[in-house]
Amino acid sequence: MMSEVLKPRCLLSFIAAFVLTACNNDNSSSNLVAGVYSGVAQSEVNDVISVKATVLSQSDVIVSTWDDREHQKTAKANVLDKNDTFSFFEAQYECQQDNVNLSCISDYGSFQLRPVEAEETSITEYIGIYSAIKGGVTHHLAIEKNGTVTMSTQGCSSRGELSLLDSPKGVALLSIEGENCNIPDLEAVAELKINNQSLFSIELESAEASFPQVWVKQ
Repeated sequence: MMSEVLKPRCLLSFIAAFVLTACNNDNSSSNLVAGVYSGVAQSEVNDVISVKATVLSQSDVIVSTWDDREHQKTAKANVLDKNDTFSFFEAQYECQQDNVNLSCISDYGSFQLRPVEAEETSITEYIGIYSAIKGGVTHHLAIEKNGTVTMSTQGCSSRGELSLLDSPKGVALLSIEGENCNIPDLEAVAELKINNQSLFSIELESAEASFPQVWVKQ
């Protein structure tokens, strides 16, 4: 029979272990799973929109939506310090990591974003010179075989890099330092588009509205 002296000690040990476990489980930092997630949702005018969330890291999430006319809207999500959650578009939408999916809510209804695999590609497929027009200004983007990028705008050049990430696997990330040209730094998810094996373009998802979204290969 356990002595009366040992009983309180065992009880205290049990309580301490319980409290420690609870503290360990109460992790205020985000545990979002890196990956690309896709789904559909309702907009504020009740239109169906396509939604894509690219979770680059625990604190870096880029979200894009497209309406039925392929108009793109991109934002950098606000990662919240609770329940693996982030919000976007001025907190109109909020998504939470739910096992392998993202469960999302908004004033317009609930929806799920499911993981999708990025198509396998290589830096060599992006090599070339691309151009885009934004606000009547022509921009040029040159991508070299080592991933080095040069963006030229109105006689000013900025350097950057195009890299293929290991996590999320297959995602291409374009980073450009804009200091030389007095423009914002750019971080964008890049996707190569090929139409009829002849028309090559790059679509960028960036929260920086001053950068063009579609670049066509010359």
